[in-house]
Amino acid sequence: MRLVVRVVPNAKENKVLKEAGRLKVYVAAPPVGGNANKAVIELLAEFFTFNPTLV
Repeated sequence: MRLVVRVVPNAKENKVLKEAGRLKVYVAAPPVGGNANKAVIELLAEFFTFNPTLV
């Protein structure tokens, strides 16, 4: 499955919103050293109830 995802790092809280055929993912982690990417993977795994290794 492929998804269109827009990521917003340095957000106040972690959340996932559905909008206009895509997901908008807000993560509190900064976009440095892969921290935001790791946070996105964990948040999407939780959102879809998947194991993080499947994201």
